[in-house]
Amino acid sequence: DTELKIEIQVQFKILDTPAGISDATFKLSNYEEQMSAFILDIVRTSVSKQDMNDVYESKDQLAMDIKDALTDAMKVYGYEILNTLVTNVEPNSNHVKQSMNEKTKAQYDLEAAQFSAQADAERVIVHGEANKIAQKLLGEGVSRQRQAIVDGLSNSVASFSDKVNDVSPRDVLEIVIMTQYFDMMKDIGEKRKGGNVVFTPAATTQGDLLRNSMVQANFK
Repeated sequence: DTELKIEIQVQFKILDTPAGISDATFKLSNYEEQMSAFILDIVRTSVSKQDMNDVYESKDQLAMDIKDALTDAMKVYGYEILNTLVTNVEPNSNHVKQSMNEKTKAQYDLEAAQFSAQADAERVIVHGEANKIAQKLLGEGVSRQRQAIVDGLSNSVASFSDKVNDVSPRDVLEIVIMTQYFDMMKDIGEKRKGGNVVFTPAATTQGDLLRNSMVQANFK
């Protein structure tokens, strides 16, 4: 069992009637003691049935019970109860206060840890979704780039074949690819900071022989 210190404020006034003024003057010599006795009786009856946590949570209900009981009890003495407030409820023991503070702190720490974990999980999900979208856009960009290369090669082959007789589309394609290959090798040569090793595939066509010969001559 724990003793509780409960602070209660009562707002009241004398009834603004001749009977009310007379009752307040002659029927009751000490209104504070009378009100305190009524309040103490109500509090003992209500609080004794509850544990400490329930008392904290039902402060408003306790204030209403006190107001209702005082209104009926003090009316006969010429007083009107305007309002009652339970302003504070605390254990009448420092040890119990410390225990409650530690319990409250532990509860707040647990909620903070749960919130932080949830926030971290949401950040991981958002990052994953963003990375997924980025990879999708990158794939679409690469796909469009390759499609543009294919379209450009097709147009080059068709245009060259139309203007030059006795040249097959395969021959034209080899010339275009070889031209791009030399452009790449030129970029490598201009940007290199040290020696480069170039491996050329085995020659299978006349274009391969020409390309390999030119590459070897370029790096000698």
